[in-house]
Amino acid sequence: MIKKCILLAAGRGTRLQPITNSTPKCLVKIKGRPLLEYWLVLLEKHGIKEVLINTHHLHQQVSDYIDSITTSINITISYEENLLGSYSTLVKNKAYYKDQESVLIANADNLTNVNLSNLFEFHYSNSFGATLALIKAKNPTEVGVVEIDSNNKIVSYAEKPSYPKSNLSNAGIYIFDTALLSKFEKNALLQDIGYNLLPRIVGFSGGYVLNELLIDVGSHLSLDIANKLQYDPIVKI
Repeated sequence: MIKKCILLAAGRGTRLQPITNSTPKCLVKIKGRPLLEYWLVLLEKHGIKEVLINTHHLHQQVSDYIDSITTSINITISYEENLLGSYSTLVKNKAYYKDQESVLIANADNLTNVNLSNLFEFHYSNSFGATLALIKAKNPTEVGVVEIDSNNKIVSYAEKPSYPKSNLSNAGIYIFDTALLSKFEKNALLQDIGYNLLPRIVGFSGGYVLNELLIDVGSHLSLDIANKLQYDPIVKI
């Protein structure tokens, strides 16, 4: 149902230093495989035909890795000489998804085996202009917190709130209708998806609560957790 994806992979990975001093975060290995490999296997399984990957830090390593692998997915690299915010990346690459009704957006530093086909079905069976994948957060004050009603409509969104209204967190996986994105693309103040865009689409977006594995591999602790899984995640995709 959705054929194109943008993987957000340009971050410097400062919390993973010194590993990321010489390795881009999306190529950090988990159980012997680069994190990006998990994403490509997952996307291919669920029918994604084209992927755009934005790069910045150690970008040549990512390009070299893409050149070295075999996949059915058509991969485009979008290099950012100056690091853009996540929403600014979408605007920069709007020509990539303009021919689509909807586009999948995901943070490449997540390790997940989410059933994307179920996520796609949820999006198209509702009338939301955007769907956010959600997880239950242990520390809601440290993440983007989402409140949904009985119809799974998002009724509030707050980035790292002092007094969270729920324990549901933004998982960094989104489906956006391109018509919705086009309404905001000329607003130069919108640079980040979490801080700037999501609060503006409350009431027009839905929340899909994940039951599958999702680890934000953004710290040494989470990387250690991922590497200590009792199974190879790629087998579970």
